[in-house]
Amino acid sequence: MTANKRTNYQKVYKTFITKMHQPRLFYPTILCISMLATMFLLPYSTTTIVPSQSNITANQDTSIESTPQFNVDVIYAYTGPNNYSAKSLNGTMIMNGTKFEMHPLSLYPDIIFFNFTHVANAEKENCDAKTEVYFVEISTDTKVKENFVIHFGTNYNPKYGTQPSIQAPDMSKIDSLIDRQTTLRVSGLFAPNMVVNESLWFKIGTLDTTTSRPSGLGLWAAGEPHSITVKVHRIGWLSMTGNITSVITASASDPLQVSLAKTSQGFLYNTIPEDDMLQTDAFHPIDLYKPIS
Repeated sequence: MTANKRTNYQKVYKTFITKMHQPRLFYPTILCISMLATMFLLPYSTTTIVPSQSNITANQDTSIESTPQFNVDVIYAYTGPNNYSAKSLNGTMIMNGTKFEMHPLSLYPDIIFFNFTHVANAEKENCDAKTEVYFVEISTDTKVKENFVIHFGTNYNPKYGTQPSIQAPDMSKIDSLIDRQTTLRVSGLFAPNMVVNESLWFKIGTLDTTTSRPSGLGLWAAGEPHSITVKVHRIGWLSMTGNITSVITASASDPLQVSLAKTSQGFLYNTIPEDDMLQTDAFHPIDLYKPIS
């Protein structure tokens, strides 16, 4: 591991911690909505505060192409049996006076960590803010697939987003780019005023997701897999100028692809230096709240 790479990981951690203490940074998908989605096996919607609908227009424009504003890397991925999580997530949820018994969505959950590095130049962007949308697919040689969508954005006009009502992306516009029926989770964040080469980490997966149905087997549903692959590609973006939001579909391109290696119990892909990892378990390789010393 070179000194430059270690310095980069330190910068990622420190940047993450700095941003974690800014209350306007993160807009995660609301967990209870994800729980209800798995409960009833229906697509869920995320509630975000946006300007009055009378001031918003959505233009589906496929004639515009744009250089990605982020470099996206998969830095860690793991899937395998997780008995501890299975026990700890059992519980109940009460909604409208009805009690639901909750269980882990999968006895073989997965988790993927991404590194987003901002590469766009504000002087070249002709919008106030932009949110990019990425499709993530985990697939096995046994033909089992899990689909996720992540979105990541920032502003280029420093005056944009000073009011909470126009910081978060309009999820209904993201919905026009994806298929909720085949997507397990949609999650992301909007990081105000990112600078070039600033990096943040983000994670997604079925780990710690619950359902009112009996726990499933996840990627092991068709038997133990022999190979697992993660693919990531940009499917479009939202361009925000004032109260106008345009939805642009990205041109087809080769996805980022990584293959997980077989371990004693599961499958692993890792670029994090061993000395920087926690020694708890494979599902929690790092502490996002504690920078590397």
